[in-house]
Amino acid sequence: MIENGALIDPPVDYLLAAHTWPDMPAGSVGVRKGGMLAASDHFVITVRGKSGHAAHPHRCIDPIVIGAHIITELQTIVSRRVAPVDSAVVSIGRLTAGNVSNVIPTEAVMEGTVRTLDAGTRENIRAWMEKMVTLTAEAMGGEAQLDYEYGVPPVSCDSYIVDCVSQAVTELLGPDKLLQVPTPSMGGEDFSFYMEKAPGAFIRLGTADERPESKGALHSPTTVFNEKAIATGVAALVGTAFLLTGTGLDPLK
Repeated sequence: MIENGALIDPPVDYLLAAHTWPDMPAGSVGVRKGGMLAASDHFVITVRGKSGHAAHPHRCIDPIVIGAHIITELQTIVSRRVAPVDSAVVSIGRLTAGNVSNVIPTEAVMEGTVRTLDAGTRENIRAWMEKMVTLTAEAMGGEAQLDYEYGVPPVSCDSYIVDCVSQAVTELLGPDKLLQVPTPSMGGEDFSFYMEKAPGAFIRLGTADERPESKGALHSPTTVFNEKAIATGVAALVGTAFLLTGTGLDPLK
């Protein structure tokens, strides 16, 4: 959409987005200045060894064992390389290797995600991963390749726009409906591509009520959202738009 001119005709001065949030009560709006969501990257690690019968591992180079060591090494990135006051995630979500139980395979493949809030940390983690993957496999007689794909950048909310959101929510919905988000989420959001082009704010819309299923996880098929959040979101976004355009909130009261 950006490549097709979505922000050009007409030109966009400010950006607003909202996302349902089951950890917050229905009717509430969560705001935060600065970092709100993390950058999200995807990677694939391919480990190659030497296949053979599982009864004779000394004649093989086991890519599964190499992969297990790589996974363990990767977990030291966050605990020992990233500053404690920074935030990062390195997770493996998929590991596949072999077809039968009594044969050591030639190859093992792992896939995972990296989440970061800081651009420098993002670049450092990729560099550290490259060395860990390559050298760990080499030390164990195999070889490994890291294919790293940059995904969405982090979401950082503009202070002025957040102030406008806060004013709109306070005056239209009540001060008790405005909640401060204390820390960023390490989730990712492609709205960040828009925010590279213009200042914006990403807000959370509370959807939880007395029903246990309303307090489920995001993107869960069992979560039931309180539809009160729709009216809340409309009021917050329209009110903010009125303030940003200099119209004021009186027409909405």
